[in-house]
Amino acid sequence: MQNRSDRLRLVAACCGLMFAYGCFLGASQTVIESVAGDLGLDIAGMGALVSLQFLPAAFVPVWMGALADRVGRKPVISAFCALFGVGLLLCGSARTPLAYAIGAILVGSGYSVCESGCCAVMSDLGPDWETRGINLSQAILCLGAVLSPALISAFGIRWRAAFYLCAGGYAVMLPILLLCRFPAPLPAATRERGGARRLLTSGAFLCLFAGILLYVGLETGFGYFIESLISGRFAETPVSCVSLYWLGMTLSRFVFSSIRYPAKPVLIAGFGLIAALFAALILPAPLALALALCFATGFAYGPIWSTLVAEANARFPEHAGTASGLMSAGCGAGGILFPALIGLVARRFSLISAFALLGGVALAGAALCAALPKRQRTN
Repeated sequence: MQNRSDRLRLVAACCGLMFAYGCFLGASQTVIESVAGDLGLDIAGMGALVSLQFLPAAFVPVWMGALADRVGRKPVISAFCALFGVGLLLCGSARTPLAYAIGAILVGSGYSVCESGCCAVMSDLGPDWETRGINLSQAILCLGAVLSPALISAFGIRWRAAFYLCAGGYAVMLPILLLCRFPAPLPAATRERGGARRLLTSGAFLCLFAGILLYVGLETGFGYFIESLISGRFAETPVSCVSLYWLGMTLSRFVFSSIRYPAKPVLIAGFGLIAALFAALILPAPLALALALCFATGFAYGPIWSTLVAEANARFPEHAGTASGLMSAGCGAGGILFPALIGLVARRFSLISAFALLGGVALAGAALCAALPKRQRTN
């Protein structure tokens, strides 16, 4: 894709799609207790609802990433943008846990393919957009996740209406995507066969895959349970903990989208700082400090997801769709495992115990990134 205006329009469309996803993320994390309450579920059931949403992400993006490498990103991303909207409508209309579960599976399929597809698009646009573009689109995602909880709180939006409004965002994005020009898929003669096999036998890729699994576990564990932890200590907070968390992540990703930085030290430092912040969160603290820690946690999270995905794509550019799909599968695995695990630990022990467990996971992530092999220049 040589035309600069086409490239910028495509980047803007991907950022818009990620903004709509961010609005859903922030909204769902804010209203999840209300969803569980209306559907007659306890905190463990709430965790199960979140895990279910991540189930398709464990395998659908792998298939669709490989397909997009062959037929192009546009038809795949557009189809799953529409599927995301349909899933949101079903969730918002659900009267039983089963009905919500069906919608959640469609939502999980939609967002996972859209997100991994947009990351692959950034890689298709060349090295200038690889890390910078992914960080930028993820920063815009975070901006949506900051705004939606604030709007829900300010206008008293109920959870069903929140899902319908998010579905409207995807109805707007679909025609925009259809009007964009995407890079052409690589010719069959250029692509190497056995992409998934090559990736899954690479020690570097396995480190990145495991790293994103742990990271998403940390992200979902914090995002879906921090409001419960803070509200258990304080009767009322002046601002949403989720909004502060996403605000910190937004600022962090904007910063990292504007600079060049070495991946490995940033990953190690990010995971290590998260472990320290979780240790501080489980200690008694004044409300102002607890809210500041929520913001700081989001800032520490900021570059990790983008850096892990960008590294995977940069090391295997000829299999960018497959690499993004497999990394999304790692996201799905983390999203399936950790919310349910945190919900069970919270019910059996306490939320403080669950957050202590997440601190240990962050330390494991730092150790894993320390073992990441050096990138070979030939890749």
